Amino acid sequence: MEYREGHEIMKKRIGFILTLIIILAGLFGCGEKITLEDMETVTYHQEEGGYSITIPKAWEKKTEDADSVSFVSKQPATSFNLVYEIGGYDYYSLDKLAEEVVSSLGKKIENLKIVDHSKSGPDTTAFQFVAQGIIPKEQEVLVKGVILEPYTGVRYYLLFTAGIKDYRTQNSLFDDIAGSFKVNKSDKELYEQITVAPEEQEQGE
Repeated sequence: MEYREGHEIMKKRIGFILTLIIILAGLFGCGEKITLEDMETVTYHQEEGGYSITIPKAWEKKTEDADSVSFVSKQPATSFNLVYEIGGYDYYSLDKLAEEVVSSLGKKIENLKIVDHSKSGPDTTAFQFVAQGIIPKEQEVLVKGVILEPYTGVRYYLLFTAGIKDYRTQNSLFDDIAGSFKVNKSDKELYEQITVAPEEQEQGE
C-alpha cells in the first residue's frame, strides 16, 4: 500500500455512510435518553486494524472489509461507520481531517456544516466534531465524528449519524461507544502492514 493511499481508502469508505443515511431516511423519531449500560452489548474485534469496540448487540452489521465496518439500528434510527486508515495525509491536523470528512459527506448531505468541535487526549490525539445537514425528504441529521490518532499516521474515524431527535436521545450512547474503543496492536505491528510486501506476509502466515 502506498503511504498516501490510506486517505483515498478513507474517502471511499465514507461512501458507505452515505448509503446508510439514505436507508434511514423516514425512520427518524424520538425516545428516552439511552446509554451503553442500558443495552445488551457485544464487542467487535478487527484484526487488520488492530482494534476492538463495544456496541449494542441489536445493531445490524451492514458492511465489513479490512478497512471499515458499518452498523445500523432501526429503533432508534442510527448508522455507525468505523474507518481505519494508515498513511494518508500525515501532515494534516485532525481538525483539517474533520473538514475532509465533512466535505466527503457533504456530497450527499446538503448544507452539511460543523457546528461543534473539541480536541482531547494527550497531545490532542483525538478530535471530536458534530456536523448538521439535510438528507432527502428535508430531514435534518446530525453526524458525530470522532477521529483518533493513537500513533503517527494511524487514524480511526468513528462516525455516528441520526436524525436530530434521535441524536438527542443517543448522544450519551455514542460517547460510551467511542469511549470503549481500544487499540490492541503496537505502532510497529500496524506500520508493518505498509512496509511488508503482500507475498512476505503470506510466507509468514
